[in-house]
Amino acid sequence: MFYPMSGAVNKFVYQIFKMNWKHKLACSLVNHVEDLYNTRRNGLRILAYHSVGTPAYRDEIDLYNVSPLIFEEHIASLAQYNNIYVNSLKNTIVDENKLSIAFTFDDGYLDNLKYVAPLMEKHNYPWHIFVVTDFIKNSKKGFMTPGDLKELSKYKYVSIGSHSKSHIHLTMADDAELKKELSESKSYLEDLLGEDVCSVSYPYGSANQRVIVEAKRAGYHIGCSSYSNINLSGVDPMGLYRTPIFSYDDTKIFSQKIFGAWDWMKYFTNKP
Repeated sequence: MFYPMSGAVNKFVYQIFKMNWKHKLACSLVNHVEDLYNTRRNGLRILAYHSVGTPAYRDEIDLYNVSPLIFEEHIASLAQYNNIYVNSLKNTIVDENKLSIAFTFDDGYLDNLKYVAPLMEKHNYPWHIFVVTDFIKNSKKGFMTPGDLKELSKYKYVSIGSHSKSHIHLTMADDAELKKELSESKSYLEDLLGEDVCSVSYPYGSANQRVIVEAKRAGYHIGCSSYSNINLSGVDPMGLYRTPIFSYDDTKIFSQKIFGAWDWMKYFTNKP
């Protein structure tokens, strides 16, 4: 999970989605802007999900638990577009002549195996999951076990990356702790799965140049932040932007987020 904002702004923006009238107001404003302007933006749109049907980690306001029904509606809604491409994160070269989307999931919830994997296989959609290795190793309730993760890795369209060792704010870690969080999680996954792990998403969106440099040193080639924006050509593959998907996002909002109508959220997030 990520909480890319801080302090009073953080609480206010999240309450927009928690409190019904503020949520409706935000949606109304976005609808108005969408009607006035063509907000479609080409590039690589990376969507950031968390749990699908399970209370998310440290999510007191139930913002990141998308229901299985809503997730199925998100996937089904893509069929109405013939000009959106679902991409893997294995290739981060951005073609600005088209709109591509990539699905990512943070933390490592068991419901990602139960609900997400079969649905993505059904539609032949590649997707990426970033797991907290201590949660997996210790079989934390609601998360996958090592056996579950090995089972998930057998699915054709999934790729697996690190979400750190213990889900701490990496920018607040000292040098030794930062190295441990990045390198030990990578090693654990490679030993468990028998494959190279070259991607990481930064917990809480907590990334800066120091974190990115250490991630590169640990052997990662792809890093996902929580800066809410679309990726254009020339973006640093170790500081990719992602668009958060919330539990209140119906298919209308989902479509708006894909096409860029909610990119104003970047002004409330931290750029790596």
